[in-house]
Amino acid sequence: MAPDGSEDPNTDLFTAQRLWEQSEWDMHTQYRNAVGACVNWDSWVPDDAGAARLCRWLYEKVVSPIEDQLADEFNTNIEDVDNLLLSLGKSKDQRSILLAQQNRLSNHAVICALGVESNAVMAVMDEVYETLPEAAREDANAYTTGRIGKTSIVVVHLPGMGKLNAASSAMRLKSSFPNVGLCLVVGVCGGAPYNSRTKKDIVLGDIIISTGLKQVDFGRYYQSGFVPKDDPEDNFGRPVERLRSFLRMLSETDHYYTRVADATNSTLNALLQSKTGQSLEYPGAHRDHLYESTYQHQCRSEQTCRTCDPTSGAVCQHALDTSCDQLGCEPGHTVARPRLRESGPTHPVVHFGRVACSDGVMKSARDRDRLVEKYDVIGFEMEAAGAWDTFPTVIVKGVCDYADSHKNKLWQGYGAAVAASCMKALLAQWVLLNDLGF
Repeated sequence: MAPDGSEDPNTDLFTAQRLWEQSEWDMHTQYRNAVGACVNWDSWVPDDAGAARLCRWLYEKVVSPIEDQLADEFNTNIEDVDNLLLSLGKSKDQRSILLAQQNRLSNHAVICALGVESNAVMAVMDEVYETLPEAAREDANAYTTGRIGKTSIVVVHLPGMGKLNAASSAMRLKSSFPNVGLCLVVGVCGGAPYNSRTKKDIVLGDIIISTGLKQVDFGRYYQSGFVPKDDPEDNFGRPVERLRSFLRMLSETDHYYTRVADATNSTLNALLQSKTGQSLEYPGAHRDHLYESTYQHQCRSEQTCRTCDPTSGAVCQHALDTSCDQLGCEPGHTVARPRLRESGPTHPVVHFGRVACSDGVMKSARDRDRLVEKYDVIGFEMEAAGAWDTFPTVIVKGVCDYADSHKNKLWQGYGAAVAASCMKALLAQWVLLNDLGF
């Protein structure tokens, strides 16, 4: 720019722009678009663009058109070019450097505690990278980087379940990937049987998206029992305003809710037909049993077990290690679920609401019902509290049990599949709205 704010005709950029406008070079359209974006960068990059947004725009305006041209015109991709260079004795160092820079500017993070959860997430990613930035190689976290659509993703594989593992991993993630925007805690959870806000049943395989988080194991133990701390300063705050608006828009407008639900089902169908999906299949409505809250998972015969007691709630180790089918839990004590009587496969329903978090696995229908009544929660999980105060965080979890004593792992694979599919749909909607200036 000249001192008076006008364009300076003596700069190399001004000369390049004028030559580009006058050029009639014969080149592929996408390549021309990419070069034009480089030359005329000042027309689409605002003065206040941050590093993360600038990285996304550079990818969309410059890198993506060239990748599309490779795919459309030459039926190849960047990885094929890498292999060609390698066969010619060329180094892949430059490509690795570019990918490492892109990873450092990853837009969003996904946290998974179980292998079945990260397996499903990686299966719905459009590309998995084989490189990490230097800082990520040196910290204790295990990462997988890649992309969904044109959005960079970093998956954090936790060393175990619980808030402590999630919190320490989240801090290292923030150090190694300082430009992470949205954090998604994706996987499986226990579900409340009913969503009081929408007046809908929650069944196994449904999806829960958090609008808030309640820690239910933080408090004091007295002789009379445990008393949680409910003071505002001792609890998690609401999601940031932008995220609250986004979640409310998805949950309360038919247009956006249907868009996310349809995209979830489309991704889920493709996932279940893939090689990975063979271990994530739908168990069937006939395997979805919600038992009465007073009906415990325990041995039924006093002659074979002197520990299990329906009155006190005592349960022997044998009962804890045995499935309902093997133990003989009686179908007559199940609660009728109208949705499960419908013919054909049951499509997962997306539920929005507050989620309870603790370091313990909820396996008590009595305590589940008490917390649902007191805090209006619709799900129970163990990791989100570790990331909530570090990043803008959304929980996306598939219901794999009813948080009662009949809990088992039969539905974990399918629960992880629906959660990963919904995560992809939600993320696509978030990115779209951000691109539109939301």
